[in-house]
Amino acid sequence: MNLEKARKRATHQPPEWTNTFWFKGLKEFEDTQKGKPQLPNYTRVPHSHPDNAELERALTQLEDGSHTLVFSSGMAAITTTLDALLRPGDSLIAAEPCYTSTYHKLEQLKKIGIDVRYLNLHKLGAYSDRQLLTAVEALTDKTTKIFIGETPANPQVPVIFLAPLVFLAQKLGIILAIDNTFASPYNQRPLEWGCDISFESLTKYFDRGLFLGGSTSWREEIIQPKLRRWKEFRGLTFDMLIGSYYMTCGGTFSPPLAKRALANMETLEKEVRKQNLNALALAHLLEDMGFTTHYPGLISHPQNLISYFQMKMRDGTNGFGCVVSFDIGSLEAAFRFSEDMAKEIALAVSLGSANTTFQHPAVMTHSTIPRKKRLEMGITDGLIRVSCGIEDTDWILSLFEKKLKSFCCIR
Repeated sequence: MNLEKARKRATHQPPEWTNTFWFKGLKEFEDTQKGKPQLPNYTRVPHSHPDNAELERALTQLEDGSHTLVFSSGMAAITTTLDALLRPGDSLIAAEPCYTSTYHKLEQLKKIGIDVRYLNLHKLGAYSDRQLLTAVEALTDKTTKIFIGETPANPQVPVIFLAPLVFLAQKLGIILAIDNTFASPYNQRPLEWGCDISFESLTKYFDRGLFLGGSTSWREEIIQPKLRRWKEFRGLTFDMLIGSYYMTCGGTFSPPLAKRALANMETLEKEVRKQNLNALALAHLLEDMGFTTHYPGLISHPQNLISYFQMKMRDGTNGFGCVVSFDIGSLEAAFRFSEDMAKEIALAVSLGSANTTFQHPAVMTHSTIPRKKRLEMGITDGLIRVSCGIEDTDWILSLFEKKLKSFCCIR
């Protein structure tokens, strides 16, 4: 078998190791720009690349969307999308708590004339759909263009009820953008519920701890009518709008990594299912040990019923994600626990890896948020966030039980 035939029979095709594509002449180049189907519009990164396009098609199908763009990070996806949509004088509603970099991006938007209005999910607590809608409507006026929120949210995993929010957003013409990172599209698909935009940090779950990435997915038929409400967007599709910012943002996803992400996706659903099971088991253990525990799959979670309704895998089984948070009581206790636990598993700020990790938001991920604001979000000094991996469930439970027994009284 010669080399060319062998390459065609490879179970995984190698990446296209190039950032530029050549043309036979100017006529062919012009034809690609006009979108002729026999000539894909591949010129050079960041305009387009066949490996990135393949990953975008896979994510679009996974998200139940019509389009996807992949970026160098989750924040590149969020930043480019917000920059494309917002203008000075606009307002947006942002649910909190949230990822620290998202919070800082929102604070930066204030400096260029964007009115950012926060909806505190922690203070809402065990809200009804009517309470959620009333709270959102109270923050809305004719300048409001976007609602952005995470569900589940970082780090103590409150959940946003999407169904009534979609109804309100349609009624008011507001673009509903959901950061789906903590759930992943294997457990929850915001576009399936009627949201306009779904963000993913591909640095979580998809990368298995090996690369950075992000994505923006959307349904053109849902978001397009809302764009017409704003005169600066009339005549534009969202694909055209974000595409123009994508080429100038500098946040292009590295094409060779697209093949790695696609290979990871072949087994990712099974791995996410195992992470879901491990997280639920750990959450029950922590709660039984007497710790205040946050996990959407627990009956004690304020949005437990919403989570059962909203967070489902493709086969209909519930999947609540890999993140469990619990309060160990104080900053001093958090330091003692972290020093001991770090001897066994990684003390690390990311999540979704195949290996179980943990971190302390007040000192690590959320340390740059002013303490008063952090406490208003419900992020206490004793809060610990755990990202469950795919290890043996009994091993995870025995490890945490052993390390935590000196901090609690077993019920």
